[in-house]
Amino acid sequence: MKWKVMCELFGDSMCCCTRGVGKNCLFYPCLICIVLMYWAVGFVLADDASVGAAVSIIDAIKDRVPDDDDYFRIVSDSRFSLTPQERANLFGKIVFMQKPSVQRKEILALYEAKRVSLHDCIISYTNVHSNDKDRKSSQISFVFAFSKNKLFLDKKGKRWDTDSERLTASYDGENLKLVREPDSNLPNASVSEQISRKFFYEPHMPLYVVMLFSAARCDYPPELAGTDFVDFLKDEGSTHVFQQEKDINGSKCIVVLNTGKRFFLDPKRDYSVVRFEQFEHEYAPNTQGLRHLVGRHMRLRVDNHDLVDHGNGIWLPTKTVCSSFAENGKTEQMTTIVTDVRVNKGITDAFFTDITPEHSFVFDSVRKMTYMQSDSSSINSLLKETAKSKRVWIFQIISMTLGIVLILIWFIIKYRQYLASK
Repeated sequence: MKWKVMCELFGDSMCCCTRGVGKNCLFYPCLICIVLMYWAVGFVLADDASVGAAVSIIDAIKDRVPDDDDYFRIVSDSRFSLTPQERANLFGKIVFMQKPSVQRKEILALYEAKRVSLHDCIISYTNVHSNDKDRKSSQISFVFAFSKNKLFLDKKGKRWDTDSERLTASYDGENLKLVREPDSNLPNASVSEQISRKFFYEPHMPLYVVMLFSAARCDYPPELAGTDFVDFLKDEGSTHVFQQEKDINGSKCIVVLNTGKRFFLDPKRDYSVVRFEQFEHEYAPNTQGLRHLVGRHMRLRVDNHDLVDHGNGIWLPTKTVCSSFAENGKTEQMTTIVTDVRVNKGITDAFFTDITPEHSFVFDSVRKMTYMQSDSSSINSLLKETAKSKRVWIFQIISMTLGIVLILIWFIIKYRQYLASK
């Protein structure tokens, strides 16, 4: 009967299964095809067995809702050999089981509203960097400020030997000012028309780590700046809110994730980011020589501690610890200590314009001038003083002229009185 089936598949004119072996018989090709068919059926049944075993592990979890850790525990198990589609289906099953207390769109709307409510801010903080590899450390202090489209960043300290001891950058909405203060030489400053605002991007700035400020406002591309939470939430296809709460830094947090990144949000603090984790996928070749997913390991973890409420859902950490990892463990750590915060208190325009210290050598490409900063607070003040001096000189000339005219008039009147008396 099996041979008959093969004849029906290949056509009676091409098969000799019912007529005997002859010159044009395809008996052996048919036999090969049958062997391949049985092998394929056995392979599919084996895959079905793997899928069934994987699903049974998920279904066996009764005390909680399965999560992404369960998923990676299965795909990293050598007993299973799941295809990419089967892995996607397994992860989809776990996502479908979630019944979170808040939806992705609600969190997105909340964070968009938070960013709109943040009108201005001045924040002072210190970064302490340590490297496990060479045991080196550095400490740098920052002041970051913004108001509408204006930006300010002041940096004191050196991470590399080639760095300036202090660098101050300010964008007042029109022009970019940079002031560098080397270790020994006099400060030098530059004024230019705004071209790029990348000077103001500093990845450990506290507003970034709680996802309340977009790196795009500093002209920094997302692929270099890292994950922007608002953009992450807009990715409806791969971003999911999971149901199971996690204990993170003393808070019960919900998790927003895809297979490579996780955000832990504290509902009691207006869903502020308490922790962010980023992973790198691990692959291995399968029997066909193709790569398949076998697990993941952590590359980056950011922990925000002791969050303080500054109104309008704006919670900022007192301390942030950012840890980088290789496959064999932690390699670098950056600890950020926040020393002062002013949120929505208003910032004067002078804060962004009057940043050039006295006796700085200034290269001003806007006015096409090079000058030494004087005792005046800015070159504009110097120009005003010059204009004032010119006006005083003109008034003096006018006063002298009027005085001479009055004297001539007095002589004329006296002379006419003298003539009339004769």
